[in-house]
Amino acid sequence: MTRFNCLTSDAEIETFSAFYVAPVRDDRSSAEIDSLPAPTEIVQCEPGEAEFYTIYGSAISESGCQWMAVHDAHEPQEIVRIAKQINLETGKPFFYRDERYGCVPSFGADLDFTRIAEALTEEIHDELPDLDASDFGRVDDFDNHTLAPMREAFVEFSDYSGLNTARDPYKPSQAA
Repeated sequence: MTRFNCLTSDAEIETFSAFYVAPVRDDRSSAEIDSLPAPTEIVQCEPGEAEFYTIYGSAISESGCQWMAVHDAHEPQEIVRIAKQINLETGKPFFYRDERYGCVPSFGADLDFTRIAEALTEEIHDELPDLDASDFGRVDDFDNHTLAPMREAFVEFSDYSGLNTARDPYKPSQAA
């Protein structure tokens, strides 16, 4: 059994140069082929369409850069927990990516999950510019934003508060 559920047993996590976390869904076509169920086709999507999440790793070779699936999980906290393990063990940077917001942070992959959480926070604030107003409904808008669950996961596994409150990524999430 392999540690990462998308890699073969001979793949080594250290060979990847960078990683990202993405929301994905099964975009299986409705057509059946020769009376067999339609094949699975996993595609990256917008955060509100996610059926689960995948960590992708960048494998660089003489033919260029290829992104390969490393690990799947159903909850944002679980995928970021595994991402943090990879980050700690390899010293390789991460970013978040989806079909609506692109790469976050926009300046590229980062070793520090706090900066990823901050960049996700900025994306949400950019769409909700009146959050500083006294209207509590806007706070609900922030909490219900499609990026909020992923942002919270990156906050949970970083020192976002500056109080050394990052969760230990080697302890399974409650939702897992």
